Amino acid sequence: MAKHWIALVAIPGAGKGHLVKTVKTGYPHLKVTTTRYSDPLREILVNILGVEMTRKNLQAIGEALRNAFKDDGLLSRTLKKRMEEIDADIVFLDGLRKPGEAEVVKQLGGKLVFISASPEQRYRNRKRDPDNVGEDEMTWEEFQQRDRDPAEATIQHVGETMADVVIENNGTEQFDKKIGKFIDELCPKLI
Repeated sequence: MAKHWIALVAIPGAGKGHLVKTVKTGYPHLKVTTTRYSDPLREILVNILGVEMTRKNLQAIGEALRNAFKDDGLLSRTLKKRMEEIDADIVFLDGLRKPGEAEVVKQLGGKLVFISASPEQRYRNRKRDPDNVGEDEMTWEEFQQRDRDPAEATIQHVGETMADVVIENNGTEQFDKKIGKFIDELCPKLI
């Protein structure tokens, strides 16, 4: 069973992936793993439907399931079960967007971390390290439009109102130092 659950909340491109890589590299003696809130959706798209993994498709399948079952907590229960079964020192949960989703980690005694970054920084990050098909080719205008998508709209609110910790990312070196400080304070017995 995991010793520390950490939910990462951030608008795409803010640095969630970088935070996880930094912890894995900086603390090699710890067993660190990541699960995404969207993992069940990704499995349905790719493994069952054979559909391309795009942000639009992920949003569509998530909304379709929530609407079909009239249950906003459907994926949260699935994810909580998966998280409880993971054996690691630190389990990062990536991709939370709604208040109910954040409650999964809080119920497990975990921490919610909000990563903030300027739109320009996030755009550079996303172009350099795309998460979904086509993100490395998106224009600045497309990037800004995506931030206005309904599925993205609640991220900032969840981060600002529910986070236990806020880490600002406006440069990799400073960000890395903030990550190290956070992990050292959160997991002193593991370090």
